[in-house]
Amino acid sequence: MRVSRSTSNPESVKADLVIVAIAMPAKRLSGAAKALDADLDGSIVAAMADRELAKRAGSMAVIHSGDRVAGVRVAATSVGTGDTEGYRAAGRAAGRRAKALGVRSAALVVPDDASVEAVCAMVEGLGVGAYRFDQFRSAAEADAPPRRVLGKLAVVGGTARKGDLAGAERLVEAINRTRDLANTPANHMTPTDLAAHAMARAEETPGLTCEVLDQDAIADLGMNAFLSVAQGSAQPPKLIVM
Repeated sequence: MRVSRSTSNPESVKADLVIVAIAMPAKRLSGAAKALDADLDGSIVAAMADRELAKRAGSMAVIHSGDRVAGVRVAATSVGTGDTEGYRAAGRAAGRRAKALGVRSAALVVPDDASVEAVCAMVEGLGVGAYRFDQFRSAAEADAPPRRVLGKLAVVGGTARKGDLAGAERLVEAINRTRDLANTPANHMTPTDLAAHAMARAEETPGLTCEVLDQDAIADLGMNAFLSVAQGSAQPPKLIVM
């Protein structure tokens, strides 16, 4: 997921989904959220009045905007009382909804005074919530169109700068890459495969070294308990030292 900062008005940012973060309880809207609500004929305020948006972080109202704003849909999302973990939970919920809707791009609208930590937490939650593991699709799905993945996120508002968002983007990539490793079946992620992955990560990361010990080197170290576990597999053991 590529994350960028946008200085455009939120109603003009081209995206499949516009996500609006709202701290609760909110008696009235301000800034970009207020402008979007006006474009949507008061739909966000109406959702708040109907308690579709609650104090619970992650509660959400999805509004079909038609041609009133650039995004096809607007998701008004509660960040709870507005602390960092509330933003993170709201991001996860919005990411899951983006995945269910099959959107490729989204705009995240946060309050102008939202802290760097809060904005980055919501970006991280979005990336983690939108995660999908499709490496092993069933035969019935083989001829189906590829599932759409959230690939672009534009952040509007808040105090996070480009460098802050880049850090959040890298963290999302690392978390989801690790989930790929965990979700890959053992017959496709052998010790040898995992060792090769670790070596590749070390080569691309300044200051990180990696050494892979094979069965003989492990035996020389007297790591017999480690070797006894490895005897249960036809795959040779590897010890990764990073």
